Amino acid sequence: MREDPFPGIGRTALAARIADARLSDVDTVIARRALLDQADFIEIGVEVGYSRSTVSRRYQKIIKML
Repeated sequence: MREDPFPGIGRTALAARIADARLSDVDTVIARRALLDQADFIEIGVEVGYSRSTVSRRYQKIIKML
């Protein structure tokens, strides 16, 4: 399980932060699935058509943008 990059931030506030960020559609899916649903990168990759490693790299960039 991944470490929570935003400890103390509630689900609603995190969802709002994702919605307000200037993320691409794919990055929004990655952010919502990884942060709100706690989905694995492999599962997210299948959904968006990327490899696990690509999802992981994008996730790291998303975290910095949020």
